[in-house]
Amino acid sequence: MSYLIDGNNVMAQRVGWHRDKPAARRRLMDELAQFAQVKGLKLEVV
Repeated sequence: MSYLIDGNNVMAQRVGWHRDKPAARRRLMDELAQFAQVKGLKLEVV
């Protein structure tokens, strides 16, 4: 199964994300990569 994820929408749901946007992007991508690996999924983040 594959998923299309709106990264900005997901990122903006976290408290304080706007204080360090580059770090928030990296954290989101790291967490999504781990999720995809554990679940055996294909993700596309836009």
